[in-house]
Amino acid sequence: GLTAPMTRLAGGDRDIEVPGQARKDEIGELARALQVFKDITVASHNTDWVKTQVAQMSGKLQGATTQSQFGETLMSGLTPQLGAGLGLFYQTQDDGSLLLTATWGFRERRDMPRRYQNGEGLVGQCAHQGHPIVLADVPADYLRIHSALGEAAPRTLILLPVKIKDA
Repeated sequence: GLTAPMTRLAGGDRDIEVPGQARKDEIGELARALQVFKDITVASHNTDWVKTQVAQMSGKLQGATTQSQFGETLMSGLTPQLGAGLGLFYQTQDDGSLLLTATWGFRERRDMPRRYQNGEGLVGQCAHQGHPIVLADVPADYLRIHSALGEAAPRTLILLPVKIKDA
C-alpha cells in the first residue's frame, strides 16, 4: 500500500519507493501524485542543502586575507563536501600562468608540474574555457588517492573554474 511510503516521506525519508504507479485506477493516481510530492520534497531538500553550504563557504572565504588562505579555505571546505578524495587549487598569476597554491589530501609528485600556462593541459584548458571539465573512467595510473590504510585510483576527474568578482 501507499500508507507506509507516505508516512516515511512525512518523517523525512526521501529514499522511499512509491509502488503502484503503473496502475490505471485511483490507487495509481494516488501513487503518481505521491511520486510527484516525493520529487518536489527531494528537490527542495537538495536546494536548501546547496544554499546552506554556499552560505557557510562564503562566510569562511570572506575571512581569508591572502590568496593562499583563500585557496586553502576553499579546498578544505569544498573537497570533503563533494566527497572527493583530493583537491588541487591553481591560481592565476600576474603573468597569466596558473600556479598550484593549495591542496587537500594530495601527495606531492616530482613529475607533476606546479605551473601551467592558460590553455595548457586540462588545468589550463579549464581556465581558458571558463567551463567545468569532467572525465569519467580515469586511467588507473593517472593519479592516486593516498591514506594511511592504502591508496586507490580516482574514477572521475572534475575540473572547475573559480572566478572571483572584484569588489
